[in-house]
Amino acid sequence: MQIDSNLVEPSKHLYVHVPFCRSKCPYCDFYSIPVDASESQLFIDYLDALASEISEMREFAGVLSTIYIGGGTPSVIGATNLQTLMKLIRGNFELDENAEITVEANPESFDAEFAEASAKSGINRISIGAQSFNVDNLRFLGRIHDSEQIYKAAECIKNAGFRNFNIDLITALPKQAISDVLHDLNEALSLNPTHLSVYNLIIEENTPFETCQKNREFEMADAEEISEIYDETSKHLSGKDFIHYEISNFAMQGFESQHNLGYWRYENYLGIGASAQSFLKPYRFTNKKNISDYMHSERREYVEILTPTQQLDETLLLGLRTVEGVPISRIASLFSQEQFLEKIHKNTTILDKINISDSRIVIKPEFFAVADAIILSIASKLTTDRDS
Repeated sequence: MQIDSNLVEPSKHLYVHVPFCRSKCPYCDFYSIPVDASESQLFIDYLDALASEISEMREFAGVLSTIYIGGGTPSVIGATNLQTLMKLIRGNFELDENAEITVEANPESFDAEFAEASAKSGINRISIGAQSFNVDNLRFLGRIHDSEQIYKAAECIKNAGFRNFNIDLITALPKQAISDVLHDLNEALSLNPTHLSVYNLIIEENTPFETCQKNREFEMADAEEISEIYDETSKHLSGKDFIHYEISNFAMQGFESQHNLGYWRYENYLGIGASAQSFLKPYRFTNKKNISDYMHSERREYVEILTPTQQLDETLLLGLRTVEGVPISRIASLFSQEQFLEKIHKNTTILDKINISDSRIVIKPEFFAVADAIILSIASKLTTDRDS
């Protein structure tokens, strides 16, 4: 299916997928393949494929306000290839002078050379996949770095002049005590990040962890334990001047992830690379996952046209994850505003958990832990009278 760029709103956001990592973690369901530093020709071939796709997709871009280079582990491609990628992006897209440009990295493949190359290329935000500072938890998660490498990565970030950087952590691990969670949080805070992403461990389909759980090799934290960890995490970070602005994300004032806010606000975005997904309302299209297929054949896996019903569901699912919630005007573009407000006010099971006005609907932060249930309740009440 051919999409006319004149019929869709230009995207302000660009995601580039780098599907390489040193080792595949057992919980991860993102597309990636394990490689080592000697795979230089594969990296070059992949960059060539990215260049080809970028030339096809740039007509759908406006002035970019965010760029996110994710994976996989982008830091495994090395400093030179990162600079080549950034030159490719800058040569094909117009960037806002204040654009947020993020690259993901893992501690074991992030060094001073990569940090300096990132800074020289115009990247201004680093996201480090720490996940934990506890050696046993790191091994359980299949991570190949240790806490010392996290500290060294943070030092490289600071020495390269970065002010804005994120640390990823995973909590709600089997038998993880609150004290263990607080230890990880405090170790992360000691490195002075401007942003923390704290995710509960989720068992994804078709991952080694799914097999382990089916074989009862470990027992997941129960709902009560997860709720306690969540509440303590939010309380602890809020006490350290971090704003809990999205269910799993915390930031110092002014350092919220602008790229991810674009997703949560249901804005258009372009995705480049193997398995990457693009969204240009009402179209969503996804690239093939297999890297060989992506590089050597038709890249596109499928194109989907979202109905107003689907768009409304996704608007609520994404937007209500944040403290800013969803503007009523956005809902009104997909559903009768009068009927929406009427149905919400009749839904007595959630009224005490949300704030709603003529301009916006927001889940109260103290109920973020049960946000999925609240969103499902709201969506289910809108089933009738919607488009067909």
